[in-house]
Amino acid sequence: MRFNKWLASYFRPASVTYPGPSTPRKVYYHYTDSTAVNEANWTAQEKIGQKLSRLRTIAAVDIDSTAIGSDANATYTYLGASTVVKVAYPAVTNTLALTYGASSSNYPGFDRFGRVVDHKWQMQTGGAVKDEFEYAYDRTSNRISRDVMPDADPALTGHDDYYQYDALDRLMKRNRGTLDVNGAITDAAANFNQAWAEDDSGWKTRLDPLGNWTKYQWDSDGGGDGWTTQTRAHNKANEIAGNGGDPISGTGSADWEDPHYNEAGNMWLCPFPGDETTQASQLYITYDAWNRPVEVYQGAAPPTFVLQATYSYDGLNRRIEKVLGDPEDPDARQ
Repeated sequence: MRFNKWLASYFRPASVTYPGPSTPRKVYYHYTDSTAVNEANWTAQEKIGQKLSRLRTIAAVDIDSTAIGSDANATYTYLGASTVVKVAYPAVTNTLALTYGASSSNYPGFDRFGRVVDHKWQMQTGGAVKDEFEYAYDRTSNRISRDVMPDADPALTGHDDYYQYDALDRLMKRNRGTLDVNGAITDAAANFNQAWAEDDSGWKTRLDPLGNWTKYQWDSDGGGDGWTTQTRAHNKANEIAGNGGDPISGTGSADWEDPHYNEAGNMWLCPFPGDETTQASQLYITYDAWNRPVEVYQGAAPPTFVLQATYSYDGLNRRIEKVLGDPEDPDARQ
């Protein structure tokens, strides 16, 4: 990576060179649109972007030698100091652009508090909307709904979300379906329900005082009348444990494999995501002296464990290597 020291006032990325089998590929980071070296010839927006080190384009050409134009891999348009209102891809034809508004004085994608209310992907040519999400919030800025593709062609129904929270702004319930005229989705109208509860008196009873789930409920086909319930127990360290060795038990579904922790609080035995009820699928994780995961095995118990991944780190705790499966397989090394 090369850093830009131009004008002796900035220290920021100017380019990144990616190694290749024959010719290295270089990508340039530009903070202005102009090839003019003299700052007096820049536009007002270029001067602002330069002083704020605000990224304007990512391109395959250097702005010092040629104008960018259609060679830009990505261009960014801003509102104020750093709010991105549009991302376009000039070097690609027949592709999408992310936009929050159509003009320099009107950005309907944001409300008066700077929250995203309309997230839209549309064709760079013609402006046809291909993907869109509209959001609504409560007075404490909790997101209460997501309307999927309301103005797109064709519109997508049945994939909206409606959220409810407790008095501490913790998520308590989620219904998926189609938002009604009031911007809500009732249990009966939902095609998927999800809720967190404490006891049989209903989902409104709250999480425990520390925010742990004591009960998790879902209805995979919606309607709110066929709940599957999972009860969870926690120890004094807020780890999923207790309940006589059965901390994750279910009504209407099989119990999950139980997690286990070491004295440092690291989970060394855990259910496998997507197959949580099968003992043969559970994961066994080993850690080094700095509590970093170094090996992941899968199986019911030793010696049936099968190595799934190993991890290596440098002295700054950055992961520098991941090997999946067979260490002798070069395709497994990352």
